Amino acid sequence: MSDRMNQEIDRLIANGNRLIEEAQEALERSKRFYAERGIDPGKIMELVRLQGGEEAVREVEAEVEAVMQQIREEAERRQLHERPQRPPARAPRTARKMV
Repeated sequence: MSDRMNQEIDRLIANGNRLIEEAQEALERSKRFYAERGIDPGKIMELVRLQGGEEAVREVEAEVEAVMQQIREEAERRQLHERPQRPPARAPRTARKMV
């Protein structure tokens, strides 16, 4: 494998690790947000089920999935439009003088 390919693979791995860390941080922020406000998503879904039935639960789940899909698409769009890092420039080669 060429150095350029290795650099590209390393960059993709680093980018993937960064995305995972950001997702974990967002999840932790959400958990803290819910805990600070006494929100239990499981209890809320049970309340939706009691008040609106299974159809209401499916609607909520579909809405959540739509939002998650938007998030995934935005992450993919950002990754596609992220400027690739160029390898460091090399000094031009010059011919050696023959003595």
